Parts: sequence; structure tokens; C-alpha cells
Amino acid sequence: MEYISAGALELTGYHPEELIGREGLVFGDLIHPEDSPYIDKQVTESSELGKRFRLQYRIRHVDGSYRWVWEQGILVECGENGGMLEGFICDISEQKRLEEEKDQSVVKVKKVLKEMKTLQGIIPICSCCKKIRDNGGSWQQMEAYIKNHTEADFSHGICPECIQTHYPEFADTAIEEPTDKGDSPPLDSPEKG
Repeated sequence: MEYISAGALELTGYHPEELIGREGLVFGDLIHPEDSPYIDKQVTESSELGKRFRLQYRIRHVDGSYRWVWEQGILVECGENGGMLEGFICDISEQKRLEEEKDQSVVKVKKVLKEMKTLQGIIPICSCCKKIRDNGGSWQQMEAYIKNHTEADFSHGICPECIQTHYPEFADTAIEEPTDKGDSPPLDSPEKG
């Protein structure tokens, strides 16, 4: 590095003079090891084409944490010595944090929408057997239709009225007594006495 502005102190925690020179710490040492190959490739390709590069990568702060930075630069010709990179680097850690939060929120919303199926509109149902007509005109059992259009599942039982109507011989034995004092009595249970 030939020149580093005073903003380096806030960005890296190092004074500019600590990052300039040929000995000791150099700015490249602060780049996250996983990001270095990407940076090298992008800078090399852009420089060979004479184009500006724009990068986002992580650097290690003096406190050990990593910060996201955005860098823009270009190779500037310097006569016989070839060239040097001229650029600008700024901290984008807060923007990255907000992007990550937004991405996580989008994932959560997509998951909820995927899990949430709703029944809407008028549902054509048979008055007698309670089958439902689907969009193709086929009649389905209500349970199958609801299961296909929601996340609900079914378990089956027989209510006290249906036991008395359809299975009167089992009506007296099928109605259960409450198991403890906190339970409410079954619907339409005959009084015992």
C-alpha cells in the first residue's frame, strides 16, 4: 500500500501507518482466507481487461471480528513500473446484517406460505353423504378433500348421538365416565343413579 486514509483506523482498528510499507502487517493479511481467491481472480481479470473491479469481502478487525467491505478499484498505469491499483474501500457490515435478516425473514415467510393451505370460497357439498365436489367435478370424501387443501389430518370416532342412532345396542357401554374430577362429562351422557 502506498497510501491509506485515516478511515482505516475505524474500518480495521489499525492506524494507516501500520498498514503501509513492506514489512510487518499488510492490508492483504486482513482479508478473510476464504475470500482471497475470489478477490485475486476478480482483480486480475478486471486489470487484464482494463476495467474497474467492484468487490464485497470480509476483513479481520484488530479486535478479531470480521467486517464486510465494499471495494472499487482500477489498475492505473505508472510508466515503466507497470501499474498500481487505485481504489476505495468502505464498511458495509450493517447493510450485510440487514440483508441477512431480510433473507431469513423471506425464508420464514416462504416456509409459512408453503405450510399454510387455505380453503376459500364456496365449497359444494352433498347434503346427504357430505362428499365434496372438486374443481374437476369429481366427488370426494370430505376428509380427503380437506386433507388435500389444508395441513389438517383426521382421526375418527363416533359422537354420542350417532352411537344412539346407529348402534343403540352399544350406547350404554360406549359412553365413558369422566376419568378425573377435572374432566367434563361426555355430551348427552345419561345420568347414572
